[in-house]
Amino acid sequence: RLETLPNRDSITKIRFLFDKEGSGPLADDHDASVPVASPKLWLSKKDEGNQCFRARNFQSALGEYDAALDALRRATKVQLEAVATVLGNRAACHVELDNSSEALDDCRAA
Repeated sequence: RLETLPNRDSITKIRFLFDKEGSGPLADDHDASVPVASPKLWLSKKDEGNQCFRARNFQSALGEYDAALDALRRATKVQLEAVATVLGNRAACHVELDNSSEALDDCRAA
């Protein structure tokens, strides 16, 4: 799950609420030093995920979409439409893999 938080500059930032294992909420990392990602990194990861999806390699596509979301999380300016697009793509992978609850979670977060 994702949560949007406004920062001091009124730019929307994304913070993941659960760790990768889904074992529970993360501690508030708002003050933590997170390396900033290139503004175009998320786009290249999304495109790689799209190529994997077209090749029906859904597990690899999930990994690329996760990387795109991570890059968006670390970007200085986040476009909410980009987050929704990547979450929708990841949901499509979950549907193909018969992971309906994960697909629904991504759709709700989008």
